[in-house]
Amino acid sequence: SPKEYNETQSRRQQTSGLTRDGFEVSPTISIQFSIKRPAHKEPTESGVTSYYGYDADAVRNAITRQVIKLGTSENSKVRMEWNKLPAHLVVNIWRAYVRKFKLNDLFKSTDAKDPGGDSGLQIIEEMINKRVKQADVEALDDTGESTGEWVESPEFKQLQSRGLEIMKVRIHNVLFDPAMEEQMIQQWSAEWINIAKKEENYIKDMASLIETAARN
Repeated sequence: SPKEYNETQSRRQQTSGLTRDGFEVSPTISIQFSIKRPAHKEPTESGVTSYYGYDADAVRNAITRQVIKLGTSENSKVRMEWNKLPAHLVVNIWRAYVRKFKLNDLFKSTDAKDPGGDSGLQIIEEMINKRVKQADVEALDDTGESTGEWVESPEFKQLQSRGLEIMKVRIHNVLFDPAMEEQMIQQWSAEWINIAKKEENYIKDMASLIETAARN
């Protein structure tokens, strides 16, 4: 129905980003976050010790230091609720990093010397987690390769100043153009068939050698 279609498109646009070769991808992003918890749990004025911990300064900062974002109409401003900020930051980081990878690189190792290494998506997920948990992170160049330079993480600084912390970010269920997906599946199928045939020939050769050795 038109309503369901519009809802689907709205969800897609919330996380959509462009790869380096110009393809739109939209993942599901899960974020586990909370108001910052104290290092040591102490009882409140009423003598209650919360199992989750309670930091009065963090709560105050989360409520009072809200983000103001510009609206679409001229001079309009919208106050962002504190619990929307983590998703806002994470999606912006996702879009910045996905631009560094080609579509195919998202699903396979980006290191030609190590085919079993991390895929582009795994690297992006790792970098997002570092950006929201660490004050400094290692920079990546425009092709997703490490530059060896350490830079400040503005997202971690924003979360800290607003009394928030992100424990975990997960990227899964990546969606993109169906025609391109079918093409990639066919390509992967062809590669798997070639690998399977090589393994079959290897097994036949080994069986032949064992048979000959047994006969001898």
